[in-house]
Amino acid sequence: MASTKSSDVKLPVEWVRHSTELESITAAAKRHLLHEVSTNPGMSKDDFLVLYCDVVHNYGQLAADSAGRAVVKSRARNKLLAELPEVKTLWKGVHPSQAQGNIKWALNASKVKWKNFDRVWDTQDNAAVLAANELISQGSFERSVLKGARDTVKRATTEAKTRYYRIPSPGACSFCLMLAGRGAVYTTYEAAVGSLNTSGIGRYHDHCRCVAAEGYYTQGSNPDNKYSYELPSVVQRLAEKWARIAEVAGESIRTNRA
Repeated sequence: MASTKSSDVKLPVEWVRHSTELESITAAAKRHLLHEVSTNPGMSKDDFLVLYCDVVHNYGQLAADSAGRAVVKSRARNKLLAELPEVKTLWKGVHPSQAQGNIKWALNASKVKWKNFDRVWDTQDNAAVLAANELISQGSFERSVLKGARDTVKRATTEAKTRYYRIPSPGACSFCLMLAGRGAVYTTYEAAVGSLNTSGIGRYHDHCRCVAAEGYYTQGSNPDNKYSYELPSVVQRLAEKWARIAEVAGESIRTNRA
């Protein structure tokens, strides 16, 4: 394996490309959804559900394919492709019940706070347009599309039993920067990226663009040492800052207890 020092590692090009591709994919998915509802603003609730599921499935598959390419290129760059399991990019999409739940949540989170899902279609002539715009505004539609990529990385790296570090997106919130600063401490996908069904610190939020990348420890290093893993310089700097904060916090706790 490569013995590159963490401080010398630039942001891996395969994950940069993956992030850029996701930007294009989610933008195209939003345009597609808005175009469909604008041409048929009076579509029924059932037709809108079908449209939502179809768009999420198709663009989620593109996101899954992008993630699969990133994992393959990352392993190839680290000369591990032959040693690790094949990367599969099958994306099943979202279940209609989950899609309906996302729509209900987005409408309820809007300024109008539509608490009755059926009432929107009963009282609004352009209910589909309203729902589409709220799904995009609240970020739940984008999260559904990105799930295709996240599920692909989850499957691939869980099978390979590799570690994770978090790459913060430009303009990432302080919470996400804190998570990235923890270095390669994540041993499961759920801990690194999380889901809305978990309560741990690995939860991701709507509009979050952070990427959980696969990490490989450097040659001759101790795999139990999170800082011996190959980390991009931005993550390494955050990790060093996190370590200093943790040290200061620990000293403060010890002083207060004395």
